[in-house]
Amino acid sequence: MKDCEAIRQRQIKGSLAVPDWVLPSIVTCFLTLAATLLVVMVRNRRSLLTYHVTHDRIGISTLDNIHGEVSVTVGGHQVQNLYMSNIWLVNRSMRDVEDLEVKVICGTDDMRLMSEQTRVEGTVEVLRHSAEYEEIKSRLMNANAAAQQAMAAGDAATANQINESQADNWRTLFSQRWYSVPVLGRGQTIRFTHMTNVTSGAD
Repeated sequence: MKDCEAIRQRQIKGSLAVPDWVLPSIVTCFLTLAATLLVVMVRNRRSLLTYHVTHDRIGISTLDNIHGEVSVTVGGHQVQNLYMSNIWLVNRSMRDVEDLEVKVICGTDDMRLMSEQTRVEGTVEVLRHSAEYEEIKSRLMNANAAAQQAMAAGDAATANQINESQADNWRTLFSQRWYSVPVLGRGQTIRFTHMTNVTSGAD
C-alpha cells in the first residue's frame, strides 16, 4: 500500500517537472517583446524631414565695359547680386509633426534676406513668424522709433547708442527667419521663397 502511494507521488512530481529550455524561452520572448515595443515607440517619436534649396540669379549690379552700368534695385535700394532662393521642406514621416519651429538661416555673412513668401504646398496656409522672432521685430521697431526721436531732438549720441544696442537683432533680421508651424502633415511640403542679396561677388 505504501509502495503504491510512493509511486503515485512520484508520478505527480514527474508530471509537474518543467524542461530546462522553457524558462529561458519565456524570458527571451518577454525581452524581445519589450525591445520591439521600445523600437516602435522611438520610431513613432522621430520624424524624417528633408529639404532642398535652389538659388536662381535675377540680376547683378555691375559696371560693364561694353554695356555700361547695370543697376539692380529692390525698394529703391541698389543690391549687388539678387537671387530668388527657394527652400522645400518635406515631411517624409508616417505621422504628422506638431509644434514645429523652422529657422531659415543664411549660410554666409555676405548674404541678406530681402523678402519672404511661405506656404504649405497644396493649401492656402501661410506660416507666421515664431513668438521669439516677433519679439525681436518688436524690439527693433521700438528702438528705431526711439532713435528717430533722439535724432529729431538733436541727440545723435543717444541715437547711435540705441542703434548699436540692437546690432545683433538687426543681423538676425537681415540673415534669418524663424517660423512657427502648428502642424505639418505626413507627406506635406512647405515652400519658403526669399529674394536674397549676396553683397560679394561670390555665387
